Amino acid sequence: MTDQDLQDVLDAACAAGRSKKTLQNLCADLSGLLKFARKCGYTSYRPEELSVPASARCKSRRILQPDGLITLLRSDETVRRGKPVKDEYIHYYRLAVLTGMRPGELLGLEWVDVDGSVVHLKQSRNTSGHLTEGKNENALRTVALSARAVQELDAQRALTGGRRRVFPDYLTEHVRRRWKVYCAHNGIPYCTLYELRHTFVSIAQGLPEGQLRSLVGHSRNMDTYGIYAHHVQGQEDRLSAALDDVFSPYD
Repeated sequence: MTDQDLQDVLDAACAAGRSKKTLQNLCADLSGLLKFARKCGYTSYRPEELSVPASARCKSRRILQPDGLITLLRSDETVRRGKPVKDEYIHYYRLAVLTGMRPGELLGLEWVDVDGSVVHLKQSRNTSGHLTEGKNENALRTVALSARAVQELDAQRALTGGRRRVFPDYLTEHVRRRWKVYCAHNGIPYCTLYELRHTFVSIAQGLPEGQLRSLVGHSRNMDTYGIYAHHVQGQEDRLSAALDDVFSPYD
């Protein structure tokens, strides 16, 4: 096996239209597999010059445009067995776009993590339903909530009663399917649940860069102020007020 053998795999994946991110993951997987093989004494081969083809393109992202966002914040109707009903996941969808939390962060949220207009993210729930400590070291963070986000949490609390988790028994794949149905029923061009996070970033991009990156928990190499910025008392209140202004045109 040579570097060119492995590069041929990456080149073929690129020619098949795989995204730049997919190719980066594939490159890492190939390197990881060979590292495991070296540790086990199966080979001494160490690739040196693997690279993602320059022609690889980043996967395009979709977001909710203003009309779709207005519909989401106003309509809680979906369809089940051919009949219009209230969507039981509506507060999940809305909180995803109002807070910028990752899908797994919302699923891992517990009521003890909610403190008025602030959420302390301590864990995430992956697609297998297992709890993790989040995507990166900045994933465990404090998130300021707008008044609209607090209302959605209060409405969700009324549905769940005294249960520990904010979204009990929610499975990622089932929420994803119901979101597709909701979009189709309400005439909203479909975007993924993760792209609701991109919608938040796009809508809230007028916030100061340091505040926005802190809200969404970007890793340090994406956060210019992450190493030097420190918590200032009352910051959450100011962020909450700023988020209210950002989303007020869509009420």
